[in-house]
Amino acid sequence: LRATKYLSEYPYGCIEQTLNSFIPNLALNRMLRQKGYERFVNEKARKKLDDKVGTGIDRIQRYQNDDGTWGWWAGSRGNAFVTGYVLYSLRLAQEAGFTIDKTIVNRGLTAVERYFSNPKLEEWDAVAYLMYINALWGRWDHEIFKKIIKVKEPGTYQTACLVKALSLARTYPKLTDEMRGDINGMVPRLVAALSQSARK
Repeated sequence: LRATKYLSEYPYGCIEQTLNSFIPNLALNRMLRQKGYERFVNEKARKKLDDKVGTGIDRIQRYQNDDGTWGWWAGSRGNAFVTGYVLYSLRLAQEAGFTIDKTIVNRGLTAVERYFSNPKLEEWDAVAYLMYINALWGRWDHEIFKKIIKVKEPGTYQTACLVKALSLARTYPKLTDEMRGDINGMVPRLVAALSQSARK
């Protein structure tokens, strides 16, 4: 708990600094809601923590660009990884019971879809990460999946993100039998590739 004080009071600045404070606050908030942990802080401190999480959500949402992306600073050019990281943090906040603006989330997910549709995609680590973020929000783009599995010699990060994305997507009821078959057939291969990489 001592370390959380430093993270909780981390100075706001760019979106990354905001998230580096917001996510630990959110994690601490979730932990203190579990049985047995409430004795560590009083009601006043818990209320202060809730307020910090709420402030973080407001700040993150205000930083969104008009095109649905997020950049390193408010108004700066959108970045795929930053956009994904923000959508990840908002998903955690929603799961913790905090209110988020669904319009902002949908705008962000639409920006992800546009990113996937770019015919000149080359940053496959970013694609894999965004596929995982998309899956967290219950969305699946099978066309980008078919493109990324053709990438030669994918790195460990890319493979790990794909495993997480596919593990979520394979449970979606809206998948066609063909999609589900593609996904289920790829998961063991990716897991085997990760295991092989870990042994090197």
